[in-house]
Amino acid sequence: MSKVAQYLQQHVVGEVLTSIDAREYFSTDGSIYKITPQIIVYPRAENDVRKIARFSWQLAERGRLVPLTARGSGTDFSGGSLGQGVMIVFPAHMNKVLTLDPNKGFVSVQPGINYGKLQQTLLTHGQFLPPYPASLEYSTVGGAVANNAAGEKSVKYGVTKDYAKQLRVVLANGEVITTKRISKKELGQKKGLPSFEGELYRAIDNVLNDSKKAIEGYVPSVTRSVSGYDIWSIKGNDGSFDLTPLFIGSQGTLGIVTEIVLDTETYNPQKTLLVGFFDDIAKAGAAVINCANLARAH
Repeated sequence: MSKVAQYLQQHVVGEVLTSIDAREYFSTDGSIYKITPQIIVYPRAENDVRKIARFSWQLAERGRLVPLTARGSGTDFSGGSLGQGVMIVFPAHMNKVLTLDPNKGFVSVQPGINYGKLQQTLLTHGQFLPPYPASLEYSTVGGAVANNAAGEKSVKYGVTKDYAKQLRVVLANGEVITTKRISKKELGQKKGLPSFEGELYRAIDNVLNDSKKAIEGYVPSVTRSVSGYDIWSIKGNDGSFDLTPLFIGSQGTLGIVTEIVLDTETYNPQKTLLVGFFDDIAKAGAAVINCANLARAH
């Protein structure tokens, strides 16, 4: 066992694995790629994730790079859940519903919770989470956030970023932040912090201000984008600020999510199947857009 693995085994509560079988199992996901991690960790709680990130940061300061990869159930088709350093696997322990308020329509969960099981729990309260992917029975909510997942109902209801309202995120140095929409005054307070969080808010706000025209000129005209980071949804016209959209769809490259607060919708069991036949692909596209607009209106 390497010195890094030994250190982690001594300092985290969760399990640390380095066996060949474990590393081989986590070397693939839903994609065609294969990358074998050196160490697998099943964190028991957020504090384990913080310790791992902090240790990796300290090693990087000494010139030794140990990459971290957050992983759910490994259903990603782009290799986003693969990495060659330390793989942090959430479904083993961090898989719980933390808060559920059907009256206010929100739920707070840990990233390793199975999407299908969460959906079953919500349905017992007359609620559901609309942007579920086709892999909901075996994927995780954390993975859905990392990938900004969408599904068959997203044309009407929207994608994951439309429902994830608040995140707890472990940054590269082990610091934990909570992201949500804050006012212009609160943004000023955040920018005044001497911590890594303050540095983050200052740097991002500066980029948005300095490159405002360029950013506004390249707004993606799509319902769902997983290419790059969503910098367009951070700052509101009223000066409000929210880092949540930046982390959604970022595939864990900016921080490791340890808690997710999601809005839900009232469940409607009625479904309708509509089949259309077209002699021109442009007409078919126009019909889809019109149907989507009608669905959103109702």
